[in-house]
Amino acid sequence: MTLGSFTSAMLFPIMNTWLIDHWGWRFAWQFWGILLLVVFVPIALLGVRNRPEDIGLEPDGFITSKAKQYKPLLGTAVVKEADEDWTLNEAKKTRAFWAILICVGIPAMVNTGITFHIISIFGSNELSPAVAAMVLSLMAMVGIPMSFISGIITDRIPTNYLLLAIFIIEVILLLMLLVTNSFWMAILFGTVWGMRMGWKGSA
Repeated sequence: MTLGSFTSAMLFPIMNTWLIDHWGWRFAWQFWGILLLVVFVPIALLGVRNRPEDIGLEPDGFITSKAKQYKPLLGTAVVKEADEDWTLNEAKKTRAFWAILICVGIPAMVNTGITFHIISIFGSNELSPAVAAMVLSLMAMVGIPMSFISGIITDRIPTNYLLLAIFIIEVILLLMLLVTNSFWMAILFGTVWGMRMGWKGSA
């Protein structure tokens, strides 16, 4: 899934810029809307399973009695059931719940904001939409190998230290946006951003 998201982030910005330049944003919007209905919706209807129970599993990898009729899935493992089972309301009363929510939520919101507004942000620094599209693609190209490397790093470094590093990189990214006013600064920004996004799936 991570590789798919990086691949789309690498290709779509350049494709969108080309479509808008040649046929306008309305055509580009209609093109992707039709393609979404024709290609993605059938794949989602036929290929996506909404619940683990649909394939004989329970959340967190517990195997049910129905699982015997299914072949083992890649990556499926039998795990020991947790000693404590909390409801959502009980979990919301713990500091760990809110700490995890903040660590996951804030970087996601920041990066979504950067992605959605990168053209206007770069435009305020007199950089063209083509440079913004190039940076989005560069971020994905750097993120793909980084996602493999980060998996190895995660096995060796505690997650809390990785989350701290991600927050530090996030602060650096926001500061870099203030001074990214040249092509080479944009290249540097895209590279650092790609390293940060490559860590996203593993931390």
